[in-house]
Amino acid sequence: MKKTNTPIFFIGGKDRGLSVITCMLEMNENLVGGCILNEDIHEHEKKSEQIEKLLQSKKIPYLLTKSVKTKEQITFIKNRKPKLIVVVGWRSIIPPEVLSIPVFGCVAIHESLLPKYRGFAPVNWAVINGEKQTGTTLFFLDEGLDSGDIVAQKKIKISLYDSVWDVYKKTSSETLELFKQYLPLLKKNQAPRKKQSEEIATYTCARTPNDGLINWNNSTLGIYNLIRGLHYPYPGAFTYYKGKKLFIWRASIPTQRMYVGRIPGKIVSLIKRIGVEVLTGDGIILLEQVQFENQKKVNACEIISSIKDSLG
Repeated sequence: MKKTNTPIFFIGGKDRGLSVITCMLEMNENLVGGCILNEDIHEHEKKSEQIEKLLQSKKIPYLLTKSVKTKEQITFIKNRKPKLIVVVGWRSIIPPEVLSIPVFGCVAIHESLLPKYRGFAPVNWAVINGEKQTGTTLFFLDEGLDSGDIVAQKKIKISLYDSVWDVYKKTSSETLELFKQYLPLLKKNQAPRKKQSEEIATYTCARTPNDGLINWNNSTLGIYNLIRGLHYPYPGAFTYYKGKKLFIWRASIPTQRMYVGRIPGKIVSLIKRIGVEVLTGDGIILLEQVQFENQKKVNACEIISSIKDSLG
């Protein structure tokens, strides 16, 4: 199959980036180079090696990096002479020197319904905040933070039982569909463009693994959402038990009982082979699957053994 004419440069990584770059290669697009995301050490799922192998198999030049802001990186991209840059699964802002290279612009995917949830970790934050809906947006990059013109969007429902990984898989699927649908227009510089409304824009900050510390004074629903919002392969919500770091991987909201004597973090019930009930700021949460650092995941009853104990 003959390659299509429009030279495309790829910037990105992670699952979504892998699916998009695989799609472009299968469609025999004229992929002239790439900057592949070099993941952080704490990340469980790393896709950079798979993307590297794909590019190597096609003899496509690339850089493995966390940014595209150095003189050498910008020169590398410029020398590939792309007409279109595709950004998927990237974390840092693309500098103006890169945005100005392709005559058809730089397009990106953001896992929210822009202008809502501009910024970092939008899927995690949507689950943590208890949103019932999110989405994915194909848009043109500008010098702002996720503020460029929108090409198209797809809405995605979030159920109370979805983990962040469930939602991430939904957004990844919709990302690929959006990309395949609009790539022909993007390559002709004929894609639709709609300005974002600054009046309704919201933002999210970056998260680190330490931000997963559970505050037992928070509401039951808030703690439950934090746990599912940081589910594997993300670093995980955690607490401390007898001085050791304890990750909480699965929890649920049980039938509530009114405690007028309440100490948040206190163990109040051990349910064999099911889990451990813990007091929160306004109710009870059932911890089901937990894990001490560097040990295997187990039922909470296998670690927590007394209602005299507390977490935190």
